[in-house]
Amino acid sequence: MTSLYILAFAALGVLYAAYTRHRIESNRLKSLQKRLEIQNPTIEYDYNRFNTKDERETTIIIQEDNTTLITDIQNISIAEETLVAKISSQYKEIPIKLDVVIRPFEKNLFDIEGYKNFHQEGLLIIWSYGAQTKLPIEQMEELIFLKDKIPMDPGGVYLKLDSFKVDKEESSIILSGSFEDNQEFNLSIYYSSYRLKFSASTKSISNLSNFKNFEELNENEQQ
Repeated sequence: MTSLYILAFAALGVLYAAYTRHRIESNRLKSLQKRLEIQNPTIEYDYNRFNTKDERETTIIIQEDNTTLITDIQNISIAEETLVAKISSQYKEIPIKLDVVIRPFEKNLFDIEGYKNFHQEGLLIIWSYGAQTKLPIEQMEELIFLKDKIPMDPGGVYLKLDSFKVDKEESSIILSGSFEDNQEFNLSIYYSSYRLKFSASTKSISNLSNFKNFEELNENEQQ
């Protein structure tokens, strides 16, 4: 168990280091990038959930111009206003691994009663583990357009968020944002059942310019 926590802290440290290296264009988003405690992040919430073989499943549903991805979560951690949901699932018996990161995020959002809507900017980061993420995705017929687009090395892309919704009855946090092409997307985290659902326009998902890359942003800032 100790080794699992060491790995979890190490993964968080890598993500926090990435956040501090990259700035965001908008002044309002820049204010969200606070300096983080990389060495010893204070974990406000950390829970590992062992998903059985039947629970480890990723499903992709395409209806007209909408694509929905549903998958299981094995760990949710919150530290320094950052939520990290670790996905260790499978798609048609193919293992898949990635992280979904939300910044900023407060633990008390899990405790709010009723249904609440907050208009607040933020970031949704999709973090790839390199080959462990790339190779399974390239075998998904529904995501064939991503073939050869995901780098072999670990890295992340981000989208901008503009609102958070809390639904206590569904034990869910619903995050909404817009792509660069102005089409909306939604991400729902079901923290009791440890499931995640992402829904967006298929055309917007296929347009890779909608996803801003950390490394490209860093290179532009250094020029």
